[in-house]
Amino acid sequence: MVDFIGPVGGDAKWRLLADAACSVLPVDWCEAGPLTVRESLLVGTPVVACPLGGLLGDVRDGENGVLVSREEFAIGLDKALNTKWDRQAIRRSIISSVDPDQWIEGVLVLLKRAAAGESW
Repeated sequence: MVDFIGPVGGDAKWRLLADAACSVLPVDWCEAGPLTVRESLLVGTPVVACPLGGLLGDVRDGENGVLVSREEFAIGLDKALNTKWDRQAIRRSIISSVDPDQWIEGVLVLLKRAAAGESW
């Protein structure tokens, strides 16, 4: 069963994500690295998503979520709901990716490259 609950922010958002059986992102276009996926992983909640873009760097099939094609999304969701997840391991799987020092360094590198006239 799915209930629409409207916007949720602050501590209520973190509690909602932490209490969820899984987080789903059933889109099949390239995402650079959706924040909602990282937020879910940070609280130990597995993610079900399509294997595209930045999701491939964050979601590891069978380790912290399920990667599945749009056509087989229901199968992937069922798999996630019937897996006993190690929520502490899920949380650890994303920590290094959201290290503020590492993130800031990456942004500084991009800014320096842009300032030097490099385009990509």
